[in-house]
Amino acid sequence: MPIRVVKRCSKRLSKRYYHYGQLIASRTNLLLVFSLSFISYFSLPVIRKQLLSHTAQHTTSLDGQFWQNSPHVQYDNSTSNPNYIIQQIRLSHVDRPISFELVQKAHSIYTKITTNEALFHICHQHDDQCLIHAPPAFQDEQDWRQQSSYTHVQHYESHPLSIYANVTFNSKGEYMKADAILLSFVLKQQPETLNIWEEIIDQVKQELDMVDIKHEAWRKADWYWTTLDIPSHTLQYKASLLFLLLSNI
Repeated sequence: MPIRVVKRCSKRLSKRYYHYGQLIASRTNLLLVFSLSFISYFSLPVIRKQLLSHTAQHTTSLDGQFWQNSPHVQYDNSTSNPNYIIQQIRLSHVDRPISFELVQKAHSIYTKITTNEALFHICHQHDDQCLIHAPPAFQDEQDWRQQSSYTHVQHYESHPLSIYANVTFNSKGEYMKADAILLSFVLKQQPETLNIWEEIIDQVKQELDMVDIKHEAWRKADWYWTTLDIPSHTLQYKASLLFLLLSNI
């Protein structure tokens, strides 16, 4: 009895919707467009989620720099220094720690920026030199790892805790790995400073084909760069402290 009922219902449905089936089957292009639209509509949230998670993987607001976690800096009652602007460039690979090749690339970017005469009109100078934290030039990968140990630091401008993000050392203080390279520039607070800085960065970006992870996440590259906002009072405190230590030596 149940089988007969099912067969009877099947015949009635087939007879009733047979005309619609013929109509749809005769218009294959319309069927393909409708199917593609249906699939795209339900796939869009998944694709968007993957893109957002991919972008978030390369950008971070806290890179483990030592002045960001200093117990001497009280963020609740501290004020930014109105005389300085801090501009920072962050370089990183896609899914691995930084490499010696990326360190060389960072030094090339540093050289391109510092050889631009416009920088000297907007940078904060100490002893007639722009105050910049950046990796120096290394002879090879072995020299890079040896000089990146925090027990062999000779210049505070290239201290591994200043130029690397989330840097890791072993028990002997030897460099192990880092998530990113940081180039920090201390600039004067002037009306034209940011415009000149953006012109310098645009020129270097075009010359070295730098891919911005914030605005060009769709481009595939071995390494990416982005800019970070650094409060001027934290970097100013660090610089003042190091000047004091050097003056006491």
